[in-house]
Amino acid sequence: MRPAERDVHPRRLQRLPGRERGSPRPRWAGPSSCRATPRTHPRRRAARLRGARELQAARRAHRACYRSRPCSRSIGGPYAPPGSALERCLRAARRDSARRAVANPPLTLSLIIPAYNQRERSIRAAATAMDFLQARFGERAELIMVDDGSVRGKALEPGDVPAPVTLIRHSQNLGKGGALRSGVARARGEYAVLTDSDLPFSLEPLPTTLDWLREGADIVIGDRCHPESMAAIEVTASRRLSSVVYTWAVNRLLALDYPDIQCGYKGYRAAAAKDLFGRLEVTSFAFEAEILVRAHKAGYRVRCQPLRLMHDEDSSVRLSRHAPRMLGDVMRIAWRARRGCYDR
Repeated sequence: MRPAERDVHPRRLQRLPGRERGSPRPRWAGPSSCRATPRTHPRRRAARLRGARELQAARRAHRACYRSRPCSRSIGGPYAPPGSALERCLRAARRDSARRAVANPPLTLSLIIPAYNQRERSIRAAATAMDFLQARFGERAELIMVDDGSVRGKALEPGDVPAPVTLIRHSQNLGKGGALRSGVARARGEYAVLTDSDLPFSLEPLPTTLDWLREGADIVIGDRCHPESMAAIEVTASRRLSSVVYTWAVNRLLALDYPDIQCGYKGYRAAAAKDLFGRLEVTSFAFEAEILVRAHKAGYRVRCQPLRLMHDEDSSVRLSRHAPRMLGDVMRIAWRARRGCYDR
């Protein structure tokens, strides 16, 4: 550095009007802590200080009210001086809470049914399920139908289902897991039960499912292979073989031990359902494998329930089209499980 520039502060090198030929180009403008900060207007600075003092005074007054009423924390919530703005706000909040409690009474059950390109079948299922819920649970149950991006002409319309039914419509197909994830997020019941769009299983075991959930189970899965399960019709050999092979492969790859993984009938506690489906990543038909892996890692208690198969209509699962993707999803779930992605 030249003698003329030796006594110049580095921050001011860039402010020099010019430099001699051959002199080094100044590149350092000083650290960020040394840069000049914009000055605050005195009036604005005084307003900030005044607001901070007022906030501290309000907090001291609130603490003094609590100390003068030691029982106010346990009786009636926070104490507010009579006639104050805080008292009016608390009174309005209590009125709104009571009004919402009357308008939205607590529900016991949320029955969620996904549908894709099955308008007529879903309309019949909605009517049947709604009649059953009103006869058994009255106003303490709700029915949620999820149309998973069906094509025009096969999609559920708002007028196709009864008024009490909640209809969720996707603009695009997300998969069965994505449809159930949307339904679980909208559910308001204490328990959530999932079933297929054609209601292949009788709804009579529903009260038993809720009893088991109340007794301590977090998840109840239907078991078509249970000795007490019954079938009103004969299941085709291909359907039975595909279900057995898929269950064996999932149990083998994911180190699980469930007799029937692909059964569409499952019951959850609301907290467990929202926890598992809220973190769901696989939304294809293999989503049930991820749900059970997450439940196993989280320590949820799972119980198997016998069912009664009423009919076996054409399934939306096609082995030639969906089997490769399901196998790939299961392999990806197994890889993530070994890496600890599903550990809490």
